[in-house]
Amino acid sequence: MPEESTANIDAQNRHIAQEAQTDTDLETVVPPTWRTSSRWRFGAAAVGVLIIILALAQAF
Repeated sequence: MPEESTANIDAQNRHIAQEAQTDTDLETVVPPTWRTSSRWRFGAAAVGVLIIILALAQAF
């Protein structure tokens, strides 16, 4: 089937472009994975926002 071979060629082209870091199209960029440090940063930001909200709530 020609559609499958075209999809395979497109996937190979995206992979080559990503390895060479020449891909500028946002559709070809692989999103970053969630690492442990990302989770800690997100958690710290959430706790910080919660502390600010509680501080503002007590001020009024």
